[in-house]
Amino acid sequence: MSHPMAWVQAVEKLGNVNVPPRAKCLRTVVSELERIHSHLLWAGIAAHVIGFISVFYLIWNSREKVKDLMELTTGHRANYSFNTIGGVRRDITDLESIYKTLNEIEDNCKSFIDVVMNDKTIELRTKGVGILTKEDAITYSVVGPVARASGISQDIRKIDEPGAAYDMIDWQVIVSDGCDVFARVEVRLLEILESINIIKKLLKIMPDGPIAKEIRPIIPEGTAVGRHEAPRGEDVHVLISDGSDVPFRHKIRAPSFVNLPALSAMLPNNDLANATLIVASVDPCLSCTQR
Repeated sequence: MSHPMAWVQAVEKLGNVNVPPRAKCLRTVVSELERIHSHLLWAGIAAHVIGFISVFYLIWNSREKVKDLMELTTGHRANYSFNTIGGVRRDITDLESIYKTLNEIEDNCKSFIDVVMNDKTIELRTKGVGILTKEDAITYSVVGPVARASGISQDIRKIDEPGAAYDMIDWQVIVSDGCDVFARVEVRLLEILESINIIKKLLKIMPDGPIAKEIRPIIPEGTAVGRHEAPRGEDVHVLISDGSDVPFRHKIRAPSFVNLPALSAMLPNNDLANATLIVASVDPCLSCTQR
């Protein structure tokens, strides 16, 4: 969902394509569902790394419910094929089912978040471990939850998402100044609840209207940058058009590409036993960094 969002917004900027309000809301709802899913996936793996197998199963039970919602809204549990230039491919009509499942997910998340945030063993394993100071975070140009867990209030959803509906509602950026593994856990878990809040607000104000807009067949010559706040951080797509029906150049910079180098600041002076946990706290997508 993240790469298509960045890509279509780049094309829409270059082609001066205005996305219908309903399509913006639908895009945002599915983007936030994907964020919830991604954070739950990560939280389950982190719990497993620490040794809390029961918490792992509890978290992934909620993750399956999110995948059910993705199937309900997009028709797919993976590779959603939801975005298109100028809008989305599929409307959402069964709002009651979404509300009901979201409430179940929210209740489940609040219960295990309370466990994670107050468990002394988790605190001992994560607090003061894998320190990334605010200064180092700026030096390495980290993005997403890794940056926000080091006290940097940075979120592209507040700045440059013209094809989404984040500016239609009030919501908050989750920030922590803990600068350690615990802070990265805290930011992602609280972002799950904030994503649920965003979805509920958008469902209440969902406007009527078309879900896509016809566009001119040829994108004009020029350059545009599409950015989307993916679950791991800012995803960037640079599009250069020569006026033909195919891009002259398309460059992608995934968030893990800038987050992973910061491990050189997080790993030194830590126990070897904590290395796996520190790496996991970055939530790396290694395939995103292959060049």
